[in-house]
Amino acid sequence: MQHICKICNQELTNPQGLSAHCRLKHKMKAEDVYIEYLLNGIPPTCACGCGERPKYLGIYEGFREYIHGHISRVHNNWGHNKKANDKAHETQKKMHQNGDLVIWNKGLTKEIDERLGYGHKISDNKERSEKISKALKGRKRPKEVLDKLNKGMLEYWSKPENRDAKRLSQVKYLQEKQINQKSKLEQKFEDLLTELNIQFINQHPLNGYLYDFYIPKHNILIEVDGDWFHCNPDVHPEAIHEIQKFVKENDERKNIIAKENNILLLRFWEKDINDSIDSVKSKLSEYL
Repeated sequence: MQHICKICNQELTNPQGLSAHCRLKHKMKAEDVYIEYLLNGIPPTCACGCGERPKYLGIYEGFREYIHGHISRVHNNWGHNKKANDKAHETQKKMHQNGDLVIWNKGLTKEIDERLGYGHKISDNKERSEKISKALKGRKRPKEVLDKLNKGMLEYWSKPENRDAKRLSQVKYLQEKQINQKSKLEQKFEDLLTELNIQFINQHPLNGYLYDFYIPKHNILIEVDGDWFHCNPDVHPEAIHEIQKFVKENDERKNIIAKENNILLLRFWEKDINDSIDSVKSKLSEYL
């Protein structure tokens, strides 16, 4: 879908590119771009009716429905409404007396009650988990409990199939929610591509991995690498920390995947993007 700038009539391939273009070329705020192009110029207001503008989240997520805390003005039965609680308790008493409501586990145990699917029922109960977390906040767990948890996590994540499953689910989640957590370095490179009128896709998925940028017209992937995390040989030549080792292994895997799919992968170092932008532009011009 094409997006056309109303000021200079430039065509952009996606809302994100349009937002970046308007911010750089026309000095518009990101939330004003969203209002002008995606809300037809009508500013949003809090759903509670106060008339105030809620927080802006991003070009794909838009604005919050409510200003923080204002939802309680509309939905006020969260346990602090004494009148609602008293009414609920009175209803429960009457239902018990009439036999319409019985204790759900009367005479049952988790071993013999086939209806429960007990383990999943407990693990999928987010409200229960949140209550437990709140109750345990600030309380230190015994060392033997922490050791047992740590051992279990190490064993679980040591298995490649578990790591692959988590990685794939995370990529799917990011795609479905259209979440793009860009670093300052990625934003700077995105601004450069926009300045050069290069059409691109952010966070392009390929074989379960996300690449920083993809140029469809030339079938080129681009990764922008932080000097410390990715171990720039001119700045941090040796991977000392575990996270650096992990990132380097991840980079090697990404290189292999790009090659197996016959896609050219270009990598640019943080130092070059910050200090030698002309050399970056020159390298881009060679392939684009």
